[in-house]
Amino acid sequence: AVQPKRIHERNERDGYVCHICEGAVAPWDMDFDHVIPIARGGAHSMENIKPSHSFCNRSKGTKILIITER
Repeated sequence: AVQPKRIHERNERDGYVCHICEGAVAPWDMDFDHVIPIARGGAHSMENIKPSHSFCNRSKGTKILIITER
């Protein structure tokens, strides 16, 4: 299971930035995206979650994103 303390550590590590759109994420709008969706065999683990906006996460759904250098 993912522990709340570890989630805080993940936020600090990732800088409160949405990994999907790269925008700043307010605490009230924060969701956690499973980078490899559980529906596609991803784990519910700290290594597989990253912060995202609620809208970005819902829009992504069960897709696997290919992030390129911007």
